Amino acid sequence: MAIAQRVFVNTPNAFYELNGGAGNCSNILLTNECAATYGNSTFSMAVYKDTIYYLSGGVLRSFQIGMPGTCKTYLNVGNYTSMTVDPNGILYFASNVLVRYDPYLNQLTNLGAMPFSSAGDLVFFNGKMLMAGIPAAIYEVNIANPGASTLYMNTDGIGFFGLVSFPVICGNSRYFGLAPSGGSTVMYELDLLNKTVIGNTCSMPGLNIYDAGSTTESGVNAGITISSLQVTQPCPPVLTGSVSIQGFLAGFTTTYTLDNTIVNSTGIFSNVPTGPHTIRLEAGTCITDTVINIAAGLNPVINIQKTDPDNCDGNNGTVTLSASTGHLPITYTQVASGMQQQNGTFGNLQPGTWQFNVKDAAGCSKDTFVTLVLQPAAFVQRADFDDARCGNNTGFIKLVMAGGDTTGVQTSLAGAAFLPKVSYYNLAPGVYNIKAKRGAFCFYDTTILISNITDPKPSLSTQVQPQVCFVNNGSISITATAPAASFQYQLNGGAFSSNNSFANLAPGNYLAGIRNQYGCFWDTTLVVLPYTKAPVFTTVAAANPDCSEPSGGTIRASVTGVENPYRIAVNGNFYANGQLISGLTEGMYNIKVLNRGDCVVDSSTAILSIQYEARCNNVFIPSAFTPNGDGRNDFFRPVYSSFIRDMRFQVYNRYGQRVYLGNGYGVQWDGTFKGVKQAAGSYIYFITYADYFGVPKTMKGSFLMIR
Repeated sequence: MAIAQRVFVNTPNAFYELNGGAGNCSNILLTNECAATYGNSTFSMAVYKDTIYYLSGGVLRSFQIGMPGTCKTYLNVGNYTSMTVDPNGILYFASNVLVRYDPYLNQLTNLGAMPFSSAGDLVFFNGKMLMAGIPAAIYEVNIANPGASTLYMNTDGIGFFGLVSFPVICGNSRYFGLAPSGGSTVMYELDLLNKTVIGNTCSMPGLNIYDAGSTTESGVNAGITISSLQVTQPCPPVLTGSVSIQGFLAGFTTTYTLDNTIVNSTGIFSNVPTGPHTIRLEAGTCITDTVINIAAGLNPVINIQKTDPDNCDGNNGTVTLSASTGHLPITYTQVASGMQQQNGTFGNLQPGTWQFNVKDAAGCSKDTFVTLVLQPAAFVQRADFDDARCGNNTGFIKLVMAGGDTTGVQTSLAGAAFLPKVSYYNLAPGVYNIKAKRGAFCFYDTTILISNITDPKPSLSTQVQPQVCFVNNGSISITATAPAASFQYQLNGGAFSSNNSFANLAPGNYLAGIRNQYGCFWDTTLVVLPYTKAPVFTTVAAANPDCSEPSGGTIRASVTGVENPYRIAVNGNFYANGQLISGLTEGMYNIKVLNRGDCVVDSSTAILSIQYEARCNNVFIPSAFTPNGDGRNDFFRPVYSSFIRDMRFQVYNRYGQRVYLGNGYGVQWDGTFKGVKQAAGSYIYFITYADYFGVPKTMKGSFLMIR
């Protein structure tokens, strides 16, 4: 530990140890273990324990003082005029920026620019980083935010290249600034606490000092160091503890005094009562006091509150332990699971005996046991059921859960496998055992009798409408009535539905079925009567059309009967009884007789045809026509009877150009050609056709068009 109180300075090409004590410039040359060739441009240095770090030519190196072969080269960090080290061995460099270097991780970090530049050195004081800067003064460096660094104290215009802390026994370090003076260096003492320059203490002729360092530049001052302190606290019922303390100051023997009464050189004190105590350490002229406290440990009385599990899984029990001690925190451990916590409440516990360990920060512990008993609440509120009806499988059983919660419930009916359901339907009469379970601890078992109940036949109200007019339009309506019952209906074995009316029925016997919501069935027979027709007598007189008047046929139907008034329908057209129906062409006519209810009560057929006459085989051609749009003689057309077939009619103008061609019945020319009116004058017609006997005929002639 001789290194602990040493101070060093450097010139550009050498290192010196100041060996005359605080404020003395006496010095000796120090061997650079990295060789002189590595020290010709040394700008700055720092000391950490027994190691000197320095920058030479921008390269960071180190060596252990007095230990050959310990030179280390790190990296080229650049030239910086200031350098220091913190209590953890982390290096800092400064120029107009602040840089940090971690030698353990070989990590260099630029922390940022400062509002002023370094003149020569960095040092720690009372937890602050101080820097000799430009303009000449000492500045407080903000490590977290270098841009926010500020002036710490004025130096009366003196610019320092080095800042050094001289270790003084018992921790009272003294601080000095090294200022260049004509190739020499002057040492000034600084009162950093009161921020003043005390004055010149000595000079180093011929030594141009660039930087300085000491084992206390990190802010750690020499004094008695407490290397260990162990307090054994009492665990009730024991009420006294013990203390073991070790202090160190190089070159001196340490003595220990407990409460100004008990003195020894071992630092071990037994049977120390509870309460605060002072231990004084003395080494040479240094004195260090420390205070300890002996407090009673864990109280053996552990307060216990518990809640027994009451759910079907048996996992919602809780235990809350509460202990007291003079040494917090208290750790509560569930021994079975090893779960440790500083909260004494343990949840989600099942029935059984649980072991817990309670331990305080002094190591006092106690085991305790808590027994939880399962107390599940009933989970089935009741079993609802209904009997079977009329021999059908219509019974049911339903378990109603407390609170309506069916989560996790499984049931078994009549020894079958457990299923996640609570209701069973379509049950036949019989005795049923039903079981239910939820979780690991809730069970339910009951037996239910499903009886067979025969419902009485309901009161039936029916309405039957007979057939009308010989069509399938009869209807049946059925209404069943019984207390607390609903019904469905069917007809002749059809599907059941809630519809109780059936329409569009043919005459005949019908079996109507009725069933209630329980499947009980009844039936009744109903008859749809056919329509009854009264006697009716119909006479039909018919006259045929002829070839000269193809639509000159007539029919007269006369009806007598008791369901007057009657009317006549001929091919879908209606006429009064006995009315002459004229304008008929040849063909078949269906005659229907409708009574006063519009029912068809009789029907017949009349066939009209044109009888052959010689004149019906002729074709008449007019000699002229006048297409002037007056509605008279506006078309030129042949006139012929229906006996004439395959008519082909052509018209030519006087230039031999065909201006019209028509085929079939009803051919005629309107006096135009391709939509253009033709001039008045003479035109030629040419006609071919087949007569009544199928003989081909040809006609040719001329006619006039008059406009």
